[in-house]
Amino acid sequence: MTNFTPRELREIAVRIAGEASGFLRDLREDDEQAIETVSGETIKADMEAEHYILELLKAEGFSGLVVTEERGVVELGKENMIVLIDPLDGSTNYKVGIPWCSVSIGFSLKRGGAKLRDVIAGVVHPVYEGYPYSFYRGGGVFVGEVKIDRNTSNQYFQSFGKTIMTVYEDDPEAIEFIKEIYKYLESKFGSIKIRSLGSAALELALTAIGRIGYFVDLRAKLRVTDVAVGFGMIRESGGIYTDDSGREINNGIERLERVKSIIGVFNKRDLQEILDALKRTRIG
Repeated sequence: MTNFTPRELREIAVRIAGEASGFLRDLREDDEQAIETVSGETIKADMEAEHYILELLKAEGFSGLVVTEERGVVELGKENMIVLIDPLDGSTNYKVGIPWCSVSIGFSLKRGGAKLRDVIAGVVHPVYEGYPYSFYRGGGVFVGEVKIDRNTSNQYFQSFGKTIMTVYEDDPEAIEFIKEIYKYLESKFGSIKIRSLGSAALELALTAIGRIGYFVDLRAKLRVTDVAVGFGMIRESGGIYTDDSGREINNGIERLERVKSIIGVFNKRDLQEILDALKRTRIG
């Protein structure tokens, strides 16, 4: 598998994630214990889907390091490859029957000091409705098998996406802080609609194609498995992401590192507005 191109790795990721999504749909319908908690916030479906994906990787001939949401780091061989897996992003939605959740799989051909920027192909695949969102380095971003044109996405962004900011924050005091950011951005851009839908991987993908204008997460809860593919898509589509101080986010990907904060935008020119809003509200 080390001889695979980024394009072929995208195809493998889409294929495996598609099968895993079907597995999760069937599991939710057929096994009433699928939504039961087995440890912490992990439900049975998380573990079952992760095991299923690992078996599919073996069938594809994968040999390398697996970094996965539930088991952590798993050795499936010594080749110079890494795969990052989030078997069920949005498990709370899945548990209560809200059809906004996804499977995320990303590949790196570097091992030993590998960083988020080394993820060169991957997919975020909705478990229920919608096409998979995928990318490979140098080849673009895809919705289903349709390559997304940056100019077309920019037109959509200008018409609709510019008004949408997705925010993840659980702390009550921070919610007040977000309200102040909202007021500041509204004064700059006009009407802003805030969403928090429950699958960060999907919302990063939507940011990459201009459906969502601004992604904000200040919780320090997301891990590299949650964001690796979404970040890759944003890079490939010409967007940008930083931490809340404007610094590059480039965590290591050979273990489950947490990402402290994320500001992701479709239009690079708008990044400074978000950072200014953060600075002003913190000072105020």
